[in-house]
Amino acid sequence: MRILIVSYDFPPIGGVSVQRVLSLVKYLPDHGFDVQVLTARNAASPVFDYGLLQQIPPSVRVHRVFTPEISYRLKTKLWAALSSGANAGSQDATESVKQRPGAWKSRLAAAAKTIFSPDPHIVWTPFALRRARRIVQRDGIDVVLVTAPPFSAFLIGNTLKREFPRLKLVTDFRDEWVRYILKDFDFFQGGAAQKRAVVIERETVEMSDLVLAVTGSSIAQLRQRYPEQRADKFAVVPNGYDPAVFENFRPRRHAGDKIVVTYVGTVYSVCSPRYYLDALDDLPPEIRDDFELILVGRVVEEERKYLDSRKSWIRVLGFLPQAEAFRHMEETDYLLLTVVNDFCIAGKLFEYLRAGKPIMAITPPGGETGRTISETAGGWSVDPGDRDGIRELLCRIHREMRSGVNTFAPKGEKIQAFERSRLAARIAALIQEVAHPR
Repeated sequence: MRILIVSYDFPPIGGVSVQRVLSLVKYLPDHGFDVQVLTARNAASPVFDYGLLQQIPPSVRVHRVFTPEISYRLKTKLWAALSSGANAGSQDATESVKQRPGAWKSRLAAAAKTIFSPDPHIVWTPFALRRARRIVQRDGIDVVLVTAPPFSAFLIGNTLKREFPRLKLVTDFRDEWVRYILKDFDFFQGGAAQKRAVVIERETVEMSDLVLAVTGSSIAQLRQRYPEQRADKFAVVPNGYDPAVFENFRPRRHAGDKIVVTYVGTVYSVCSPRYYLDALDDLPPEIRDDFELILVGRVVEEERKYLDSRKSWIRVLGFLPQAEAFRHMEETDYLLLTVVNDFCIAGKLFEYLRAGKPIMAITPPGGETGRTISETAGGWSVDPGDRDGIRELLCRIHREMRSGVNTFAPKGEKIQAFERSRLAARIAALIQEVAHPR
């Protein structure tokens, strides 16, 4: 079966956003698929990991298409300059000239949101669509799988489905669009992005032969918004970890005398260590000074202020390629994870579970992340708003580490269910069922 996977994010882009599509590229050929990938040649990404290119099988053809975007850094700076005045509009026509630039910034920010709707990567879609048409016609593609975000990529799949009705269209929601992206990220807040997103999401779900999401709550939301759609077109396939990249993973104790807690991934509002640091700062010095936090990943500008003037030890290493990040995970005592809402699961959770180190999760215990940790016995979850509970967990960890007691007993068989090779097999079976229904 010939499949074209459309994904803006793809190696050499680094980070968790490419892991799901990379696993499909690696493991779908084992299930009878001839795989091609359509991606951006000069993607505006904040991080790159060229070592991931070595994981792409030689049989997979990768088509890299130009996108007329500026760099991620410049784009971020421009948006920061505009959004700083977005809420400073004039309240009175007699206000001084010095106050007027806020109104101009607000108008420019609103215009940018309208032009680059539903997301800034929309400028890639006409170039990608032109190449996709050629690939479909030339190579007799049977299935197009579009994974998002960025959600503007769905427009490519929808157009192909209209022009080539025989195609089977599979859409993959790696994040929630309406409930999460549109509400938690500043650029997507406002009328234009919201309205366009609702229209595109409905069109995407209606035109798709198969709709995938990474959590049960995400699928429930989609089914609730589109109850007229067949229930059997929706399926949950969670994120996971690639067992192949853990072949040389060797958990070990570090050489220092601190209790080392490591956070791997981007630090932003939804996944912030501030709750952990607030609770740790409350503890007496004889406990607090025994902990050291290592941050491996990009820290967005808005979160830097929460790292300043802390009483505890912090090392900020920035983004590191996967192989280097794994070395820090091998030597850490605990892994820190924060997900402040109850419906998201950070992709790095599954690599945390496979690493075999206890997870300190600052997340609602009854949410998607908390339940997964509980079911696998991969660590402990405390609600972000429960500062007393976080302090109690830190004190317990301190006692156990200093006394040599180990109560951590993860359930290996539960964790193995998240191997990406198994999850790719599940997706392959779902696509086969759609292509050849019984």
